[in-house]
Amino acid sequence: MLTALPVLDDTVYAAARTATGLPIAESTPLSREIQSTIAALLAASLERTRDAQRDQNNWARPPRLAQSPQEAADHLRRQYAAELQAHQAGIDDVTGLALSMLLELADAVDAEDGTEGGFAAAIASIDPARLEETSNAYAELVDSVVMLGLYAPVSEP
Repeated sequence: MLTALPVLDDTVYAAARTATGLPIAESTPLSREIQSTIAALLAASLERTRDAQRDQNNWARPPRLAQSPQEAADHLRRQYAAELQAHQAGIDDVTGLALSMLLELADAVDAEDGTEGGFAAAIASIDPARLEETSNAYAELVDSVVMLGLYAPVSEP
């Protein structure tokens, strides 16, 4: 599955292995969970923006298809309860930190009303030719979560 964040895609890992000749690991269960959660949050943010625009123009609202940010957060809390509990207890753990930051992102998207620039707008506004100049809180949070997901130890939850 290709997304707006292709660094998580297995084909990118394969191309990097071929280009460098280095044993670059495949995506991990956590990196795949991060990818699917970010995609779900992006879809929810887009829907909220779409709905807000339709409300302003008195247009009918199509049914929401995206998972709500709270449903995504609840799934993470259930799936990774032990890792989150360890992180909250102060145990230095990359997985717990990545999940904690992902939950912050879910809370931020859940707070969006669709009228202000949200997660979807922040990601859409990234200029790939000027990545070093990109500075928005959403992009920085996503970058941190993705990087932590790549460093996390490989284990099934």
